[in-house]
Amino acid sequence: MTAAERALEHLEFLRVDPVSDAFLEGLVAAYCTGQERASTVAHGLDGVDGERVLTDPSVCPEWALPHAAMWVGGVVPARPPNLTDTEWLAYARMAVIEPFGALRGSPRALLTLARAFMVPGAALRIIARYDNDPFETRLLARPADVPNPALLVSAVNADDVVIAGGRVQLSLIDSVTWTELAATPWQNLSAVTWQKLSDGTYTP
Repeated sequence: MTAAERALEHLEFLRVDPVSDAFLEGLVAAYCTGQERASTVAHGLDGVDGERVLTDPSVCPEWALPHAAMWVGGVVPARPPNLTDTEWLAYARMAVIEPFGALRGSPRALLTLARAFMVPGAALRIIARYDNDPFETRLLARPADVPNPALLVSAVNADDVVIAGGRVQLSLIDSVTWTELAATPWQNLSAVTWQKLSDGTYTP
């Protein structure tokens, strides 16, 4: 419910005819334009009470996120390019709730962030020090599980996510890479069929 709608609930006694009612509604809507945020804090939003609107980054609106971040010790990240408003809010909330800090560049941080840009429940593998390069990390996912690969790559390579000088690459494949196979103990592969290796159903 908007601030104007709440105000009009208290002005029902002023309604007399369609013409004056329309004038009243327009006047109240104009007057309440600048009161929307204050009204949201006072009355809550979509079932969330007003206190959480300002202090809970998991449910607060975008405009309240910087303030809510202070309550959990988080920081709103820089906005990656090409994100829609909905994607940006989900990304920012995640970064505030689970700040990377000492985990910056770690598999946990990268996997947590990357999954925000994937189909829910999709599998994601990660190879650190890819090709023995200490600064390269490779994410492996199936093509159908990543709706917008460019957005994912942009997000995981943000300056506040990767280690200094690091880079994260994304490989969209339906099979296992040779790098993964080479690092897998032979006893784990002895019972694996070629069919599972070729069709991508085997996961190291």
